[in-house]
Amino acid sequence: MLKTETCDPDGTLSAFLSAESFAALPEREAKDILLICWQRPSFEPHSSWSVFAAEKGKTFVVRRLQYSPEDQIRLPGAGAQFYGAEAPLDGDAVAGLFQELDGLVVPVFEQRISSEYNRLMQQLQQALAAVALPLAADAIRKLKFVRKLRDELSRLEDSLMDL
Repeated sequence: MLKTETCDPDGTLSAFLSAESFAALPEREAKDILLICWQRPSFEPHSSWSVFAAEKGKTFVVRRLQYSPEDQIRLPGAGAQFYGAEAPLDGDAVAGLFQELDGLVVPVFEQRISSEYNRLMQQLQQALAAVALPLAADAIRKLKFVRKLRDELSRLEDSLMDL
């Protein structure tokens, strides 16, 4: 389960993390949650969407919880007011969504490594053109390290995809 160190004075994050047991909606199992998305903008209602597998993964349900921080201001002392709704989802649409999510890649390290590799290649070419052999040797050593790092990250990504 997700652990958070976030300050949660109004309890909204706690409620969103336990969407399966929202009192006004049918009880769901936490193990059936396939996806949870949160939206917590500063000056708009906070929302969470949870996708549950139902009937042993044959059907799916989406549950939305919403909380408006403005309610705390308009109704002081009333406590956090949550609103919830859920609806069935088309199984093919869910399968398509998860297929797209499986293909999602956030190439943060890949971009950084590629830019470093390109910079080192340019440095090597300049060093060779200037016949600066110690600089060229240093660039080659760094390029080998960057290639090794890129290969290791690729293997790590492959092993994570197998999970």
